[in-house]
Amino acid sequence: MRHSERWVLILTGIVSMIFALIVLFAPGAGALALATLIGFFAVVYGVLHLIVAFRLRALEEGQRT
Repeated sequence: MRHSERWVLILTGIVSMIFALIVLFAPGAGALALATLIGFFAVVYGVLHLIVAFRLRALEEGQRT
């Protein structure tokens, strides 16, 4: 494992521990953070689906001609 990869693992571990402590000591804040992340994911997922839909439509129209 390269040195830069270790820092990513260490950083994600620290962030996970901080989030766990927030959820443990302030469950309301943890629930709000989780709901925010799920909402953000849903928006990004929806936008990506729209992009794919328009690209497929353009590809389909290009094959018809």
